[in-house]
Amino acid sequence: MSYNGETFCPEVQKILIPKNIQEVQEIVLQAIDTGYRLRVSGKAHTINSQICTDGMVISTENLNNIIGMEDYQGTDTVQVEAGVTLGQLTSWLHERGMSLGYAIMAAKTMTVAGAVATGAHGSSTKETATISSLVESLTMVTPRGEIVEYNSSNIDENMWRALRANMGMLGVVVDLRLRIREQYNLHSSITFKNDKFLFREDGLKKLISKCDHVRVHWFPKGGMLMQICGKETSRSVDD
Repeated sequence: MSYNGETFCPEVQKILIPKNIQEVQEIVLQAIDTGYRLRVSGKAHTINSQICTDGMVISTENLNNIIGMEDYQGTDTVQVEAGVTLGQLTSWLHERGMSLGYAIMAAKTMTVAGAVATGAHGSSTKETATISSLVESLTMVTPRGEIVEYNSSNIDENMWRALRANMGMLGVVVDLRLRIREQYNLHSSITFKNDKFLFREDGLKKLISKCDHVRVHWFPKGGMLMQICGKETSRSVDD
């Protein structure tokens, strides 16, 4: 069932909740032997029928460990298991003065692997805002039951792009390394404008070009726009 109760999957035969990579591998090998279809589920934030199957579901609920931060091939990264939620990870990073930058969604209950698989994103035109773009490596149990760690140097470019937005269709992702950056402060302002501004030449581009983080809400019935514009600042939160 989806997180909001709108999508039900009545034909699922089994729901399995592995605690480690080896148990995931055993489930995949079992599915190969029995002919069961497999679907992977995080927090079921996706609410269409793609979350359903007439076979077995692997829940990543217990794959919820933050392994730690490390320098990976010259890049600051954090390694996490697939079922870690964005809220769990961002809080953990916050305590250590680090962040995922602008690749943050409003839904903090979403799992990291789910967010990567579906190309979830934050909102910035200047910085990387898609969480898939932060992936430096991922470990997967393949459809053949093999445990393989992939990165941009051991697989071709097109396959690497596919793995970073895999929709749960290319295997079972069990852990990932994400690029991180130091924490930062934003000074945000909220302004309202007539929506005619949106339809001028380059209107939207001009509206968002000066913002590091931006959200624009359009209220067509009222003829208004609400803009939330955040700019990085060295000022402290208390200023």
